[in-house]
Amino acid sequence: MTKNDFDKVAYRKQKEEELKRKTNKAVRQVLDFKDDPSKVFETLDFMAHSTQHSFKNQMMIQSQYPNAGFLKGKRQFEEALGVKVMPNEKPIKIVAPHYQTFVKRGDKNVLYRFATKEEKEKVKKKEIPVIKKLHYYKLVDVYDITQTYAKAPDYPEYYPNKREDFYSKDPHIGKDIISANQKLLDMHNIKYDLNSLDNQLMGTKKGMAIHYQDGTKEVKVNGRLSDNERMKTLLHETTHALYHTGDKDISRSQKEMEAELTAYVVSKHFGVDTKEYSIRYVSKWTEELTKIEDIEQSMNRISEFSSEIIEGIEEHIDQEKIKVFYKENEGINKNSEVKTEGNYKVKETEEKSITIDHKERFYRVTEDEIALARKKSVLDVAYNCGVQLEKINENLYVDREHQHIKFFKNTNTYFNQELKKGGNGIDYCINEQKKSFPQSVKFCNEIEKPFSFESEINSRQKVTDEEVRYAEKRDMVEVAESCGYTFQKVGKNYVRSLEHDSLNINLSKNTYHWYSKDEYGNPINFIQKEKDLSFKEAVKYLNEAELSKAEIVGKTTEAYTYDEGNFVEKDKMNASIQYLTETRAIDQSLVEQLIQQNSIKQDKRNNTVFIWKDYQNNITGAEKVGTGQTKFKGIEAGSDVQNSFNFELGDSKNIYIFESPIDAMSYASIHRKSGMYVSMSGLKEQAVAGAIYNYVKKHEDYPERVHLCVDNDDKGGKFANKYPEKISNQNGQDIQIVRDMPHDITECKDWNDVLKKSKDSTIENFKLVPENQGSLGMEKTT
Repeated sequence: MTKNDFDKVAYRKQKEEELKRKTNKAVRQVLDFKDDPSKVFETLDFMAHSTQHSFKNQMMIQSQYPNAGFLKGKRQFEEALGVKVMPNEKPIKIVAPHYQTFVKRGDKNVLYRFATKEEKEKVKKKEIPVIKKLHYYKLVDVYDITQTYAKAPDYPEYYPNKREDFYSKDPHIGKDIISANQKLLDMHNIKYDLNSLDNQLMGTKKGMAIHYQDGTKEVKVNGRLSDNERMKTLLHETTHALYHTGDKDISRSQKEMEAELTAYVVSKHFGVDTKEYSIRYVSKWTEELTKIEDIEQSMNRISEFSSEIIEGIEEHIDQEKIKVFYKENEGINKNSEVKTEGNYKVKETEEKSITIDHKERFYRVTEDEIALARKKSVLDVAYNCGVQLEKINENLYVDREHQHIKFFKNTNTYFNQELKKGGNGIDYCINEQKKSFPQSVKFCNEIEKPFSFESEINSRQKVTDEEVRYAEKRDMVEVAESCGYTFQKVGKNYVRSLEHDSLNINLSKNTYHWYSKDEYGNPINFIQKEKDLSFKEAVKYLNEAELSKAEIVGKTTEAYTYDEGNFVEKDKMNASIQYLTETRAIDQSLVEQLIQQNSIKQDKRNNTVFIWKDYQNNITGAEKVGTGQTKFKGIEAGSDVQNSFNFELGDSKNIYIFESPIDAMSYASIHRKSGMYVSMSGLKEQAVAGAIYNYVKKHEDYPERVHLCVDNDDKGGKFANKYPEKISNQNGQDIQIVRDMPHDITECKDWNDVLKKSKDSTIENFKLVPENQGSLGMEKTT
């Protein structure tokens, strides 16, 4: 081909096609996000140490050379660093813009190459301006520093591995980032309050970004967070304040996800891993995505946001501190692990075409289709997925092969106790069948075969309805006693195991609840668990077993009888008020409030009496505490431990559990948190169960969190360890179990010790601060 035969148009088109093919191959790696959300974090981690590149280039680099950290062209390495690229190294392809330069000539822009000598001379002297306009993008060759002859000590100071040595070894990096972030907000005229204790505004929120009507912005962070959590929350809210306030084109959930993952990337860049906070956002986001473009656009925004925030923070990180660090740790770079060409080779980006399955995974569904799918019976959904369902009672069913997966007919939901996930039929398809959101909607709406427990039993040729009903009606106590347990009556309708005090049987419902194991059900379920039998085997066992008549140990104690004549009048309770407010340092307004509610009394021997009540405010028992020099306390005979001393402050979905009434009142004096406060009068699992029961009965809803505020000793620790981090209620929803014990730095055993020590004038150099959300410790101030 001669020079005249060269077709510029065809050549440019060929290059454009190559550019499009290579970039699409790289960016379409986001298809993996739907199948494996952990791939999102691989991309975010790469993003964290390659902030100088666009998202598209980040994806291209990661697909070719995952260990890349510092990229330049061959000539740039030689001119800037004086090092050469090693022979036979394969280049990394990235996208670079090509600009055209113009000079101003009157009202026209003239290409620089057509400018006169005089014009070019004026440009050099900066007498006339030049204008650069993007012409097109092209593929260029770059190399990573590990592909050169450079040694680790010669790497530039901003090479990620080297800078991260400082960040990861600085014990105060969280505080350093918070300080730099504050300066970044100052630059943008955004106000901030990083120690907000405004419970009315904040509630349980960790932070918020506010856009006022006058155009001003403010970031608030809950003052009860730890340094690292405050840092991550501040980054999250900074993203909202800088990029999201006033933007109505992006959904709230999309904004939350972008803010959370931007905070993750920035934190990761500075050596702080916040993955445990961010992973739930990623899982939810990848489940709900319906368009490939949505993923690319969000990841592109996250890349831009994090890059700009990192740049802004690094401008305000103490550079002198970094220099001192490297001066004191001169050998740190020599010991750094550097992956060279021997570890990684530049590879071709894997071709990833969009298959029919991919198209289905990103199939657009309408709001009507989603609404219809949500109404589909979760039992029908599971049944049509091939699940064999076992009936526990009229409301509860379980997966026969995976008994930790439960289905609730009344609420049309399911819950997986191992994964701690649940929801409607769509959620079941996503979580348990690994379908995408659109596939799940489509599957639910195409169900034709409804689930029928009777037909299911018949089709499996298992047991008859009569056999199942007979097994369900076998006496629960007799069934449990046949397995070696003995029981004692603890109330009108309840018995408790003497061997395991968290195993309780409801006599009126003929069901059991083993709280520490989070198990409940009828005699069939009990036998399945105890003897490791299938549903069919358990039914057959109960139909054939000869059970002995139940023998409940001990006599039933007569219920506690309240007599107002045993107590002094409210205005004569000086001994109790003095004991509680002076000896125990409890807030006087709280004491007076509980006295007016008849929750605290004083008997005629000057003992302080804590009155026990159920959810209907019926008196069920009492506990006495001596107010004199002789220590005395005791529970009145016949008191119902399931309805022990309790009181409520405000309206909240939190229950706080304590070993004594004094501890409950002490904690409330310190925090004044809204919620139900309950004393176990010791360490009693049944009191915890009773507290949850009373909360549900009173509020017609389940609590979200149960705080175990037990003593900071071996017994308290062992008791708290009996409970998992979460338990599920009968609707399949999570109830979080939070350990909320006094922090050991205080050398305080219980919450009353913490209260008294906080008021002790001999330790003025101590202040009360939250160790983590929901707990309190003591921190020494400087």
